[in-house]
Amino acid sequence: MKIKAEKNVLLEAVTPTLCALSTKPLIPALECIYLKAKDGILTVTGYDLAKGVKTQTPVNIEEEGEILLNAQKLSSIIRAFPEGMVELTSDKEQKVTIISGKIKFEILGLSTEGYPSIPELTGDRSFQIPKGILKKLCQQLLFSVSVDEKRPMLTGINFEIDNEKMTLVSCDAFRLSIRHELVKSNEIMKFIVPGRTLSDLMKLLNDSEDIITVELTNKHIIMHFDNLCFFSRLIEGDYIDYLKPIPKDTTIEVKVRLDDIIASCERAGLVIDERVKSPVKITVAPGGLLLSCDSVNGKVRDEIPASVTGGELDIGFNNKYLLDALRAASLSGDEEVVLRMKTPLVGMSIQPVDHDSYFYLVLPVRLSDENN
Repeated sequence: MKIKAEKNVLLEAVTPTLCALSTKPLIPALECIYLKAKDGILTVTGYDLAKGVKTQTPVNIEEEGEILLNAQKLSSIIRAFPEGMVELTSDKEQKVTIISGKIKFEILGLSTEGYPSIPELTGDRSFQIPKGILKKLCQQLLFSVSVDEKRPMLTGINFEIDNEKMTLVSCDAFRLSIRHELVKSNEIMKFIVPGRTLSDLMKLLNDSEDIITVELTNKHIIMHFDNLCFFSRLIEGDYIDYLKPIPKDTTIEVKVRLDDIIASCERAGLVIDERVKSPVKITVAPGGLLLSCDSVNGKVRDEIPASVTGGELDIGFNNKYLLDALRAASLSGDEEVVLRMKTPLVGMSIQPVDHDSYFYLVLPVRLSDENN
């Protein structure tokens, strides 16, 4: 194989594939990216048996061929070159020469025979969504994806699409997140995408309105954008009945500015010891909220204004879990949210004031006598 391309062209082909590589590869080939030069196109693939990225870039091909190269090593070499043309050549013994100007590297590659087969990358169902919206959805849901492998379906985000309405759900033992969005689709589908996959996907997304075309097979999700293909295995099985834990007939409603309550929780976090995880206590009273925390590091008391209806209440939360949900809600651009509560042991919901695009439920923690 022998190819020539500008440094930046090669970087744009190689860099996206790095996020698909395993941190603990089972075989040496999975530390590598697969380079294939054919018909004027350089195809670069990174794959860890669960997810992968494939890019296709026009380059000057003097000799067609294919090889596996250590991904981090190749990326570092290309980055170290000055701007200009880069020539990459491999021989039958998988020895690779990389030249730019007067700089020359020689490294060893691997035969492509040891590389695992890539799944079929054409789906039978599809929908479209802008990059920026998909990125925001991930930001608003990934924090509540479970890391408990004993319940694998909860380690991903559940997608439900009914024509143009899409509902995304993530849930662990302490939080439930629901997000609604419109998409371009004429189909009905349900599937679960691993949270780790979506975390890696976010590294490739920006806030633009460029369209991503998403295709599905029975076992894989495939996303096409920016001359690349991102694919991943889906989590098999059915998602939980996520509507069941949502409390009915809440009796207390608090309308509060997001900036106020986020800032208050952040101040409470300054005295919380992560090893002890002292709860933040919210006292609902006429005219506002009192947030307080007593920990081994100190105490904090903070009052913020709020519109309260329905009575008074003392309720405690893990401060990080509460902050995660409030920050996710703030990504929608709302200035205010409605907090709905019932008793000190029933989850509190965080919802928008005048629309229904998101719903967060945070379970409380029991307050000790010292906290009351």
